[in-house]
Amino acid sequence: MGVDGLVLNLSIKKGVNKYGDKARESVLSEVEQIVVEDPPKLKPVKIEDQSSEDMSRAIRSFLFLKAKETPSGEFDKLKSRLVANGKQQDETLYTNKSSPTAKLENIFVCIALAAKLGWKFSVLDVTGAYLEAGWEGPKQLVWLEKDIVEILVGAHPKYQDFVQKDGRMLTQAMKALYGCLESSRLWYDLLISVLSKMGFSRCDLDLCIMTGYRDGRKIIVVIYVDDLLVLTQMTKDAKWVLGGLQHQFKQVKAKIDQKHFDYLGMQVEIGGSGASLFMNGYEDAMIDMMPGLKDYKYPACEDVFEIDENSEPLSRKEIQVFHTIVAKLMYYAVRLKPEVQVVISFLATRVCAPTNNDLSKLVHAMGYVKRTRGRPRNLCIEGNVDGVDMTSGLTVFGYIDAAFGSHHDGKSHTGVVIRVGNCTVMSRSVKQKIVTRDSTESEIVACSDCVTSVMSLNEFVKELGFATSVPIVYQDNQSAILMMTKGNGKDRTRHLRVRKYWMKEGKPFNSVKAN
Repeated sequence: MGVDGLVLNLSIKKGVNKYGDKARESVLSEVEQIVVEDPPKLKPVKIEDQSSEDMSRAIRSFLFLKAKETPSGEFDKLKSRLVANGKQQDETLYTNKSSPTAKLENIFVCIALAAKLGWKFSVLDVTGAYLEAGWEGPKQLVWLEKDIVEILVGAHPKYQDFVQKDGRMLTQAMKALYGCLESSRLWYDLLISVLSKMGFSRCDLDLCIMTGYRDGRKIIVVIYVDDLLVLTQMTKDAKWVLGGLQHQFKQVKAKIDQKHFDYLGMQVEIGGSGASLFMNGYEDAMIDMMPGLKDYKYPACEDVFEIDENSEPLSRKEIQVFHTIVAKLMYYAVRLKPEVQVVISFLATRVCAPTNNDLSKLVHAMGYVKRTRGRPRNLCIEGNVDGVDMTSGLTVFGYIDAAFGSHHDGKSHTGVVIRVGNCTVMSRSVKQKIVTRDSTESEIVACSDCVTSVMSLNEFVKELGFATSVPIVYQDNQSAILMMTKGNGKDRTRHLRVRKYWMKEGKPFNSVKAN
């Protein structure tokens, strides 16, 4: 079966050809926001006023258009984005250029707990977020390309004096432009500073989740770049957070006290004591890229880890689409369908030189997506779990398993599911990095790799201010349980010995239970 369709950002020329005046208006709006509005984010400058050193560091810029859709698949708007070519920047000049984002499992914990407690959900979005942060570091010159300049000067002739003979325009970055190496950090630092002044403090285990109080009521703010999820006990507390941000930033879009809202590519529906997550539009877009799909009951076939050396390689176009769909499924699986992670973890290793055999496995996975299209992921914490009484506090459960020698190179495969109460908030399916001699060793490797995630989630729940009991890890290999709890058995290598005794002496969990 072949593959078809590929969604890409559009250049100005292609955007105008497809959308006409809507594209021109979108481009002009973006350029005006950056160049025309006072104070300008990119300030036009004359070449003769610049030093040779500054000119040597000048970088290009690009402008792309994209038709944005809601997670339900409906057309939302045509959006333009002007970005700098940060690859041309000298990385040695920027020592601190990284910024964190909230961990998805922690976001799920916050949503599940807030829904259980009947809190209010509000979504805030700072428009042009990066451009709110002032530029720091060496002077940065940026070229605006000819097609951008033509639209700008057509609407604002006063900039004609800055146009070069080749039609380009030289500008100086005054704000954190999208695409520059340190822009994300500059925005993050600014936002954290604003929220800190409002009385919020960062969680040690997730620097993008902040907690605070207003009149004794707890408020949780989840930061994902420029999207903020605000969880409050009362609606007026969310409005107070919005007011604080509007005082600092030019434009903040807000949806206060929502039962249905879009967040990080997902549709979130709050009901009862839980939340349901949907990605219907995303699913439809992937399904449309592979027409003629059959329904499959399971996401993976029995030979999912086997490699057929005689299978024909895919064409260049098929490889491009294969890579795209695998990447989309990776994004999709961690959010909505954890069971797809097994096959995707394998196909991700095949994207450089996929074959028809690999394509058949991708088709199988997509057939499962088609069959289960519209089925939500539920985040709901309630009742007792596995006979554990949670009335005195939440319990974090880790279910860790390994498939011994399942890969063609003899390596094993690890799978882990972590639940807060009965709510699955994290799952992972990965190939182990070392070859193990037997199933017991593979289970020890799996546990030592994954138990830290169980511990971290338990500590995160406590940091949010909720009582927890000591976490429980489930394991189904009796020999591995004995070695990890009592230190029995001989060790083949020093590295395996360290893993075993770390599990035994570190006592990171209450007990390892056979399941």
